[in-house]
Amino acid sequence: MEHKCTRCGKVPCGVVVIALTLILGYGFIMSPAMTQPAASWEAGQQLFGQSCVACHTLGQGDRVGPDLKGVVEKRDRDWLIRWLLAPDQLLAEGDPLAVELLQQYNNVPMPNLRLTQDQVANLIAYMQDVAEPAQPPQQQSPPAQTVLPSGDPAAGMHLFTGSIAFQNGGPTCMACHSIVGNGALGGGTLGPDLTKVHSRYGEGLLAVLNSLPFPTMQGVFTNKPLTEDEVAHLYAYFVLTDQIAPQPVSFNFVWIGLGVFVVLSLLCHLIWNKRLRGVRKPLLRGTK
Repeated sequence: MEHKCTRCGKVPCGVVVIALTLILGYGFIMSPAMTQPAASWEAGQQLFGQSCVACHTLGQGDRVGPDLKGVVEKRDRDWLIRWLLAPDQLLAEGDPLAVELLQQYNNVPMPNLRLTQDQVANLIAYMQDVAEPAQPPQQQSPPAQTVLPSGDPAAGMHLFTGSIAFQNGGPTCMACHSIVGNGALGGGTLGPDLTKVHSRYGEGLLAVLNSLPFPTMQGVFTNKPLTEDEVAHLYAYFVLTDQIAPQPVSFNFVWIGLGVFVVLSLLCHLIWNKRLRGVRKPLLRGTK
């Protein structure tokens, strides 16, 4: 039995409405613009300047890490996305390429910047589109030499230990880091030992100090950046500490703790021993 619309005598209007809804809905769902937002070149450029430029360049040569010009074409895209999202996981898994990069660049691991999928897409879009016009070999100019700042290592040491406060209110370096021979306790252990930090980063250390790209440091220093003078002083200090010979692990903290414990124990014994004499004497007399 054929069902027709009571108004027009043709296919029921409800069927037509349902069919149109399904067609439009399918087109809406399958639209590439809706399923995958377009990556933002401008956002990628800004993110590269904030988080990547401390260790990488795009066409100016290696720094702390490799030059990233052409990296999108050179690396497998899925691997590159994983690397940008969680480099620490790839290293923990023993990924051959990740391990090779770690060894090639002085065993300085790339930090996990906690990037989102959208941020990674923006970075890849920026790195893929950035290109510089090729120059004939005879016209290529030598790479520009980094102008090293003139800092005072003594001032850098005071900034590191906290005897001189940072101008913008940032916490002292020694709260989280240590340097061989710096004070009785050496420093904090939340971050790595910085005695040989200049060997690990070279002149790229300047960019690191200027941007502090590591997630734990960005949360603290985003609104309290180091000044140019403070960067220069710390850099000069780290150049100096780089010459310090390695020393065995210090047990100063253990010995100091034991010494304090012994002194407190002796004081407690002397104080409480005198206080209890007045109690013991009557008790002893009562037993006679």
